[in-house]
Amino acid sequence: MRCYPGRFVLDNGINCRAAFLGVYSDYERASGGLRSSETVMVIPRNRDTYGIDFTNIINFYKHYLALNEDPDGKGFAIYDNGNIRQFWTDLQP
Repeated sequence: MRCYPGRFVLDNGINCRAAFLGVYSDYERASGGLRSSETVMVIPRNRDTYGIDFTNIINFYKHYLALNEDPDGKGFAIYDNGNIRQFWTDLQP
């Protein structure tokens, strides 16, 4: 939560979707009749297509740190305003 998206959420009071720490996004590979102008950003999870697979890192954040993944399944974390505020409140002595 002490990262740029977490601080953005805390300062602006809105939820944010961003890559989990330690991963990066890439343009979705055009396939299945999808034109390159219709692609969106995704977190790579297929070594054959992207050359790297971040599935294990994403699963670590989801299972051990209880962070949520975007419902679209693109691999982005949801930085929730309520969770961030609770995290920072718990840090106060």
